[in-house]
Amino acid sequence: MFNFSKKKEPIINTDQKLIDEKKAIEQEVEREIMVHVMPEHFRTLKNDAGKAKATGMIILIAGFVFLAATSIGLYYYLFEYSTEPKIEPIEETKQIEEEKTVETATTSIVIATSSIITTIATSSATTTGQVETPIASSTVTTFSVLAKDNDSDGLTDPEERLLGTNINSSDSDGDSYADYEEFIKFYNPAGSGKLDANTAVSRYASKKFGYSFLRPADWSVREMDDSIIFTAPDNQIIQFNSQPNQNQQSIADWYKQEFNLTSLSESRIINHKNLSGQSDWQGIKNDDNTTIYLITDGKEIITINYNLGLDNTLNYPNIFQLVIDSFTIEAK
Repeated sequence: MFNFSKKKEPIINTDQKLIDEKKAIEQEVEREIMVHVMPEHFRTLKNDAGKAKATGMIILIAGFVFLAATSIGLYYYLFEYSTEPKIEPIEETKQIEEEKTVETATTSIVIATSSIITTIATSSATTTGQVETPIASSTVTTFSVLAKDNDSDGLTDPEERLLGTNINSSDSDGDSYADYEEFIKFYNPAGSGKLDANTAVSRYASKKFGYSFLRPADWSVREMDDSIIFTAPDNQIIQFNSQPNQNQQSIADWYKQEFNLTSLSESRIINHKNLSGQSDWQGIKNDDNTTIYLITDGKEIITINYNLGLDNTLNYPNIFQLVIDSFTIEAK
């Protein structure tokens, strides 16, 4: 009835069994699943990205500033600097011009009242206002200023002061003859008598050169081997130079050869007559009318030149004409 030899089966708790099976399953799952962990350097990537962004902004701003500065500089160079007027060396230029004026003073002006001189121009002038060598020609580059003629009678004020006439009256001595008309006809405009009666005018005679002429008495005189220089108080001068006529040419032939001319205008030839009305010499006036060339005895050529010196004012045009008109050849 009872089988005591039969082994009893152990009683298993169902709940415990379920728990054990669950654990077994979980362990199996854990063995099958691989857990991937993010590397350490990727965890700081976010922070590095922020720094890179800040650096990029700095570079961008710096580039913009550089571009703006470059644009401003380029604009200034193209539109401001290039159009800025250059400052010329005024003092240096002025000094150079003054030196050129000292070396060459040339003028040209029309004188309506002179019988021969219609224009006057100066040739080369030295710093002392004197010329030591013959002057063959001159180049007209600047216009001179005719000295003031207060009474408009044809004589300049410096000439009237020299002659002792009234600069405010065209007839200083009241003889009904204008001062200028008396002067060019060799009469004294400041009183009675001939022009040489005026103490301001005297005749200069050179035994060495064999000629004479009327000239201002108070002008200084310097006679050298081949020239005579008359200097006014204002340093304007009238100079005579002598040179040999080596080929014994006529004045016309000599002049054409000297200046390389093929022809010569008759208007430039002077057929001079003395006070007796006789022809005594022939001359040629230069194109600027400051220089007269003439032959005395066929052996010498005389050059008469009027030079303004450093002044650009034509003070003595009629005195120069007087010298030429009164030039007389005398025996040596």
